[in-house]
Amino acid sequence: MVSGRYNVEGKGSAARGYVTSAFGNYVMYRDNEYWLISDRRGLNIQLYDLRNDAELKRNIVNEATDKVKELFSRIISDAGGKLEPLPTGERDPYEWYNQLYVM
Repeated sequence: MVSGRYNVEGKGSAARGYVTSAFGNYVMYRDNEYWLISDRRGLNIQLYDLRNDAELKRNIVNEATDKVKELFSRIISDAGGKLEPLPTGERDPYEWYNQLYVM
């Protein structure tokens, strides 16, 4: 067990083929085929087909609405079934990030 602000307990499990994460009010899903980036409300979504667009030049969100629903539901499931917006105020997320982490 690792102690700190949050406790993390390592457990053996079968590897899964995707990862989800969150930073501030943004969430993301990524596997070998797709990369989805969104805010916690499911708005401002970007979806990229990594097999055909490795440079992330073409957002296919409007062409793949069923895939967006599927991947965003995995994010929600991994978050315990609910994503609440965080109170970051009206600040630009990049400004907020740079103030905290970039020296």
